[in-house]
Amino acid sequence: MAIVFPRYFRKPIVTISIIIINIIVFIRVNVMANWILGEPDIHFINLGFTASEFFNGRKLYTIITSLFIHGDIFHIGFNMFYFFLFSLDIEGSLGRDSFILGRISFLIMYFLSGIVANLIYGLIASVFMDPTIPAIGASGAIFGVMGAYALLFPENQALVYAGRFLWRTRAWVAVIFYFALQVLYGIIAGGSGVAYWAHVGGFLGGVLYVYLVYKSRGIEFD
Repeated sequence: MAIVFPRYFRKPIVTISIIIINIIVFIRVNVMANWILGEPDIHFINLGFTASEFFNGRKLYTIITSLFIHGDIFHIGFNMFYFFLFSLDIEGSLGRDSFILGRISFLIMYFLSGIVANLIYGLIASVFMDPTIPAIGASGAIFGVMGAYALLFPENQALVYAGRFLWRTRAWVAVIFYFALQVLYGIIAGGSGVAYWAHVGGFLGGVLYVYLVYKSRGIEFD
């Protein structure tokens, strides 16, 4: 796990809105449907990203809806916690000359990262894993945010926790370390039930978007 220390709290409207939407969907799908009404996990099947369905032209909407579906309270809790930490400094930074533009860019980056995450996961699952198992969660999009953070705020301080070890380092080191773990886990434990390749894809999507946006505007990174 990698924890960063936000420096800016400039009314993160997009960040808070995404968190609220995720919580509302979680309450509707998990609490009301599954726990109170006793409905089966049909929402995971209908709204989760299933590679075999998507690449055959069915349930194309799931490439977006899956980003708002979470398995349990720990799943959504950890995802939203890390999303909040990494997003606070980014939301306004993608458009330093325009705070509104920054919000729009941040929103585009978030969903683009999630889409790339699902596509990469789906392609790999179609070849090496079971493409009929739905993928759910915002982790891919959040890894895109983490990748963007490493580019935008590489010198910020971060805490890395791995096993019994805890150390303080620079943000770019922490994020790259965590990214490398996802690649390693994807290779050795790709069928464990965790979509590690979605994390990898989301990270690459976020990094690519930020690089292209800044390059197009002639802005140098910190």
